[in-house]
Amino acid sequence: MPSEQRAKANHYRGEAERVRLKAVAATDPVIRHELLGMALQYEGLAVAAENQEKEALGDTAGRRSRRPSEEDRMAIVTREIYGSPNGDRWILARDTASGRVFVRHEANAPSGGQTTEYAVGVFLTGPQHPEQKALLDLIGTLVRG
Repeated sequence: MPSEQRAKANHYRGEAERVRLKAVAATDPVIRHELLGMALQYEGLAVAAENQEKEALGDTAGRRSRRPSEEDRMAIVTREIYGSPNGDRWILARDTASGRVFVRHEANAPSGGQTTEYAVGVFLTGPQHPEQKALLDLIGTLVRG
């Protein structure tokens, strides 16, 4: 990865860590939540910077479109997070071999049925959509008492 993209990714990761530390120290839960959201956005920017260069070089690990092989499916643990009225599905997935966690979008058959994978930080950046809210709600269940 050229140094410019690496520098951007490192900068964003540093900012994410700085904001995350402020969130841990925050006593107000609303401020803590907002800061953690900002940290996720910085992580998403870091991943995007890395993926820009990877895509330019033909390596699309952060976001890739393909049909998973049977071997891929055996190493992936999944949980559906959202199904749209048109039949698209969004799935939270973990590769048991590498530990990588990502969101898989499975388009409906009339749209071609293509599968696209997103790094979680990339998936959560940008305008909010129902599938993003569903993932945030699922994450929220992990911290409810």
